[in-house]
Formats: sequence, C-alpha cells, structure tokens
Amino acid sequence: MNDIDFSEQVKDLSASVGRLVSAMQDRANTAKGYVDFAKIRELQTERPGELDRLEGLVGDWEGPTRVRVLGTDQILEGFGVRHFAWAIDRRYLFNTWKTHMGGGMGQIEALEIWTWDPSISRYRTWWFHSWGVFGTGIVTYNAQTGEFLMEGDERNSLDGKESRINTRVAGIDPNTISWRARDTLGERGYEISGTAHRVKPGEERGREGGEETESGGTVREGAGRRRSR
Repeated sequence: MNDIDFSEQVKDLSASVGRLVSAMQDRANTAKGYVDFAKIRELQTERPGELDRLEGLVGDWEGPTRVRVLGTDQILEGFGVRHFAWAIDRRYLFNTWKTHMGGGMGQIEALEIWTWDPSISRYRTWWFHSWGVFGTGIVTYNAQTGEFLMEGDERNSLDGKESRINTRVAGIDPNTISWRARDTLGERGYEISGTAHRVKPGEERGREGGEETESGGTVREGAGRRRSR
C-alpha cells in the first residue's frame, strides 16, 4: 500500500494557523492602541511626476535683484546667489539663497521649500529668512506660459506684521530664470524682481560692490559678474 503524502496539507494548515495568530495579534495590538507602521508604510505613494517640472531649477544661480517701494521713487538694487537641490527622497526642492542689498538692508539669507500636494493638484511652498519673516503659499503652474504663479501669506516675527505675497517665476531659457514678487497687503508694500543666470561648472560666483547714491532716494549696489577660472 502506498504511503499518503500529507506535506501539502500540513503546509496549508501551518499557513492558516499563522494567519490566525497574526490576526489575533493585530487585534490585541489594536486594543492596546498600537499603530501598525508597516501597514502605513505600504500606503506611501509614488513620487509625484509633477515634481519633474522643477528639475530645471536644480543647481547654482546668481544675478541682480531690485526692490521698489510702492508709492515712492525709492529703489534698492543688489546681487544674490541661489542653490536649488532635492531633499527627502527627492520629494522636496530646497532653495537656499543669499542677497546683498543697498539702502542699509545689507545681507539677507533665506530658505524656500517646494513640493507637490496631490490633494489640491498644486504646489505648496514655505519660506523663512534671516529677518524673521516666514510664510507659506500655493503655486499654480501655467502650462501655456511655463510660469509658476504663487499666492501666499507671510508674517514678520519681529513686529508681527502680515503681508499678502503674489509671485511669478518664469524660465526665460534653460540657463536663465526671472521672478517678480509683490506685497499687496499693508499701507505701502513693495515689489521685488530679478533675473538669475545658471552658474556652470568651472565658473566662479562673483559680485562687485557698489556705492549708494543720494539722488531721488534711489540706492544702487551690486552689479555682479561671473569670472571663468
């Protein structure tokens, strides 16, 4: 008489018992208030493809910056450098920048972060700079013009003043970007604009100092120039 092979039945029974024990353990952990982080991890989504639109910003940039105080003839000019880099599994684009401005403003440093929010199908951004200003905004991409249009709010932690900011960022060509930010809240407000050029490998970041002028309340500083090594 042939022997009966129960190996498959034993495997099935073992698997069933394993699933039962696991289910009982899950229920026990849930009753204790435990969180199953492994299951939460399984819900992680793929990196949004919309972030690829920001890829062209990655790298080093430099160029002039201009500040105009609305309602006056006061204009301040300066020169700044920017560095864009991906962080946190390439889901967040970090923009660190430093600008030297005339008119007593001196040096300003800042950090800006961009990501894609699928719940609103738009980008979110946060920014913080050395004057104690911090803010957040929503960015819409205009596919026809290739521009990023941001509307957000910021607060100065030093005096508590709030501002409503509208910003337009556009790519002129693969190596040139421009932007314009306008404060539309408050008694006077301001407009900041500038153009930045990509710093290519082998080029040195540069800046030429300027001197202040007294005509018409206008201050001009920083003509900026790159030099090849």
